[in-house]
Amino acid sequence: MIIARNLSAQYKEPVITGLNLELAPDLIHGLIGPNGSGKTTLMRVLAGQLPHGGELSVFGTDPFDNESAMDRIVFSGADMVFPINWKAKKIFALGAKRWQTYDLDHALALLDRFEVSADTPFGKLSLGQKSAVAVVFALAARCPFTLLDEPYLGIDAQRRELLYRILLDEQEEQPRTILLSTHHINESARVLDSVHLISDGSVHLSSDVETLTNQILEITGPAETLASWDVPVLAQETVGGTTKFIIDTRVGINVPTEPHVRVSAVDLETAVLALQEALR
Repeated sequence: MIIARNLSAQYKEPVITGLNLELAPDLIHGLIGPNGSGKTTLMRVLAGQLPHGGELSVFGTDPFDNESAMDRIVFSGADMVFPINWKAKKIFALGAKRWQTYDLDHALALLDRFEVSADTPFGKLSLGQKSAVAVVFALAARCPFTLLDEPYLGIDAQRRELLYRILLDEQEEQPRTILLSTHHINESARVLDSVHLISDGSVHLSSDVETLTNQILEITGPAETLASWDVPVLAQETVGGTTKFIIDTRVGINVPTEPHVRVSAVDLETAVLALQEALR
C-alpha cells in the first residue's frame, strides 16, 4: 500500500497541498486531471525525487532520497530526456546497471514490438519513438512501483493500442503497482483498475472504475418531467423538449422511476469529465 496524508510539495509556489491518496498494490491506477493540476509533481514526489511536507509511505518508508525505496521504484515522464547521441540499447544497458530487476533482453523485445530501432540515436527519433523508448525503459525495470507520466505522447492510435496491450501483458506476467497519468481516459479505461482525480493540487476522487461508472448515471427524459427532480446534477443539457442529466448517486440518493425517462450508466470519460466540471 502506498499512502499519502496531507501531502504538500512546491517549487517556487505550492503545487500540491493537503493531498491524501492510497494506492492498493498490484493494480493499475489512473491519475487524471487537467494540465497544471499537479499530476507530474505528485508522481515525482511518490518516486522519491522531490522533498515534501506531510506524510508519505511507499513500501513502509518515506521514499525521498531513500536508496532502498528508490531501488524498487521507476518513473518515466513525458519529458524524460536522454543524451541525443545515445542509442536505445545503451539507454537500456544503463537501466540494467541501475536496477537489479532490469531485464535487458525484455526491453529490446518490447522495443521491437513498437518497431523502433535500438540502434538509432535518441536525438534522431520521432516524439512517438522517444515515448516508446521511455515507457519500455520503465517497464523493463520491473519495479514493484512503476510510474508512467503520459507515456503515449506522440504515439499514433495503432501503437497506443499496442501500449495498452503491453501494459496488460506486463501486469499478467509480473503484477506491480502502476500509476498511469493520462488524458486519454476512454482509451486507457480498459487497463485501469482505479482512477484518482486531481485538481488544484489535491485529490478529489479515488474510486475503482467499475464502481464509479455504475454510480455516475445519465438520465434522459422530457424536460418538463426532469425539471421537478431534486437530484445532485453534475452536468445538464436541454435540447428541444428533452433534458439530459449526469448525476452522482454516490451520495446515497434514490433515482425515481418514471415513464419516458431512461437511466443508464456512463463510460469512464463521461463520469470523470462531469466530476471535473463540478469542481470548477
